[in-house]
Amino acid sequence: MPKEQRLPSPVVDIALQTPAAPALPPKGLNGAAAGDDPPKDRRMQPKLPEDGSFLEERKRSLRAQFAMRPLRAEECMRQEDLRWARQDPEVLARHRGEFVVPYQRRIVAHGTDAASVLAEAARVTGLQIEELPLVGVIDPLLDMPR
Repeated sequence: MPKEQRLPSPVVDIALQTPAAPALPPKGLNGAAAGDDPPKDRRMQPKLPEDGSFLEERKRSLRAQFAMRPLRAEECMRQEDLRWARQDPEVLARHRGEFVVPYQRRIVAHGTDAASVLAEAARVTGLQIEELPLVGVIDPLLDMPR
């Protein structure tokens, strides 16, 4: 088909037949219209109360969230029992590969199932499960790659 006889493509025809879009006003700096005043060079200041009570209250609430307190006597004993069970050679040799619950420098429950060990220790000591320390005694021979 000769070049002169080729039909124009419908996309070009539609594009040529559409009315021109209305002219947008020229944009200035930062998208402002050309007639607008330029933005002022000043920083936004937050609105704070006149007195410092708001900041003092905020400071007190943050400190309360992250306040440290000394350990209570039973918490200190629990930490000491944990350290003892992790480092005592007799505990490490006797209960290798097991979970143990130390309480007052003695092992009150041990075994391979953590839930049953904690339940037994709670029964023996009369404490809640959440209050008891649980130590896993590592067996180096079980942890070797095969």
